[in-house]
Amino acid sequence: MNILYTGTNPTKYNSLGKIIHFPMIEISAAVLEQSKVQTLVEDLASYDMILLTSRFSVKYFFTLFQNYDYDTACLKIMPFIVIGYDTAQALKSYGFVPELISKEETSQGLFAAMVNQFDVKGKKILFPRSALPNPYLREELSKQGAQVDELIVYENIKPAKKPLPPVGDIDTIFFTSPSTVRNFLEDYTTIPKAWEILSKGKVTQKYLEQSGYQNEIVIKGMMNHARTERGHHG
Repeated sequence: MNILYTGTNPTKYNSLGKIIHFPMIEISAAVLEQSKVQTLVEDLASYDMILLTSRFSVKYFFTLFQNYDYDTACLKIMPFIVIGYDTAQALKSYGFVPELISKEETSQGLFAAMVNQFDVKGKKILFPRSALPNPYLREELSKQGAQVDELIVYENIKPAKKPLPPVGDIDTIFFTSPSTVRNFLEDYTTIPKAWEILSKGKVTQKYLEQSGYQNEIVIKGMMNHARTERGHHG
């Protein structure tokens, strides 16, 4: 099976078939004023926990400290809360072990895990994240009495348009986030009817369905065969 993969981590899904990397997003560090970084460093000890929701939030959060030669040893006493295995592994690569790993890789799943394990009322939470709007965690944690300070550490942008591979050379297209779907449809208008459609997680699945497409979910590198309807229906 030849799979056109639109995300940023193609080797993770080699077990699904022949992966043809066709990224529909690019990740880059956000530009932060030095004064903002200095304020962050000075205030870091005042936070009760740090919330990380992707391997990129880990990478670019720690890149900030590396760029300013800041010793991250003080973070050893800070509880890290993360989404999923990939984020946890990224954090461990910097020498830190998360206090909590949400097994459900969604904002809703992470929020449920957090309030189940912690009393967040009155807690000050640092939330390094992407520039894409996603207010769910901040809003829901704020309702529980937490103070959530968001820090934009990376940007998710649409790469330059490039020619699609011949339709007959592809069996399946795999979308990893709503932004990969949105960017693909902006550039190419429709998903070829001959291609089966895979999505990573329920949020991407829902976005595809709202765009007029049925799809099958991929969980941890394996296809979820609970859904039998696949392909284009719009």
